[in-house]
Amino acid sequence: MDKKVVRNPLLHIASTVCGRCNFTYHCTEGNELIKNYPRGQKELRGPFTQYGVQELINFFENNKVLLHTEPDGRMFPLSNDSQSIIDCLIKKLYANNVLIKTQTKVKEIIYKNDMWQVTNIYNDIYIAKKLLITVGSSNTIWQQLYTLGHSIIPPVPSLFSFIIDDNDLTALTGISHPHVSVSVCNNKETIIGAVLITHQGVSGPAILRLSAWQAIPLAASQYQFEISINWTYKYKSQEVLAILMNIKTQYPKNTNCK
Repeated sequence: MDKKVVRNPLLHIASTVCGRCNFTYHCTEGNELIKNYPRGQKELRGPFTQYGVQELINFFENNKVLLHTEPDGRMFPLSNDSQSIIDCLIKKLYANNVLIKTQTKVKEIIYKNDMWQVTNIYNDIYIAKKLLITVGSSNTIWQQLYTLGHSIIPPVPSLFSFIIDDNDLTALTGISHPHVSVSVCNNKETIIGAVLITHQGVSGPAILRLSAWQAIPLAASQYQFEISINWTYKYKSQEVLAILMNIKTQYPKNTNCK
């Protein structure tokens, strides 16, 4: 019996969003969904039209995985455990006679006679009409794809926290706010969302999104840049003053900035 082969397909699912698995974003309109991708929008339009968010939601619900949506649109399994997603996918793979090969590397990819031939380091050979490559950061596979005629865009880091050397800021470690406006100075791109102060700087959905949208400029700056953070963008100046005066009245002798 013929078997489809998948190499290590679920390796990174367990680590997504502290093991909760943010598997999609609740946006069922494909043209709107691609706006959330800073690069590759044109290439993603077709796949999202054929198999979009609603189809993915239906897939998990039909396979008895309960889901929930957070206020910012991120979707998770109701269990908040990535294992729920992993178990569902593995069960579906086995049900469809898919062979999972782990702990092996691809040595060579050849296309001839309208067929793909994949050879691993153990000289096992797999023949297929179609080949789906999710290569990640493998320079070896990038080089093979290049020799097959594909263009390789130089990779840059994305979805990362910002390190800020400021003791006054890091003294507030653990504090977060759900509605913050952040931007890289000298750039028009502004992201609104939650920001978390960490022991090294800032993180949270808004910062990670900003790092994705500004990945290329930030790499070009060698990660030496200034950011603007507006913690009170939703409030008028009079409202902010009233909040501060109220805190001053309630805690007149408190010198703890937290």
